[in-house]
Amino acid sequence: MRLHKVTANIPSISANTTGELAITILGLVQGVDHYGGHEDDLSNLNTGLGAAGGEVTADDEVTIRWINTTGGALNPGSTTIFIITWRGDDGSGDASLGSGPDWSG
Repeated sequence: MRLHKVTANIPSISANTTGELAITILGLVQGVDHYGGHEDDLSNLNTGLGAAGGEVTADDEVTIRWINTTGGALNPGSTTIFIITWRGDDGSGDASLGSGPDWSG
């Protein structure tokens, strides 16, 4: 399991819809690494904004889906996000969770 610290600018999201944010994390391999969730400080962001999941969408990239549950558009802005990824079975039979946290961001 690895923990990645990133600063990201969450895009403007229309009322009652979702938006996506692709974040570069070097070393991720699509089909081998998996998104395991994230932790963020939404206290400095808009009420009505939440995360609706995520996935490793390409090598070196994770995409998080955000949801706006309000009746108006939200433009959350920049925040620090801690993203958890884990390495699954790459066909070698080694489904190890790997070493400790990776704080390199």
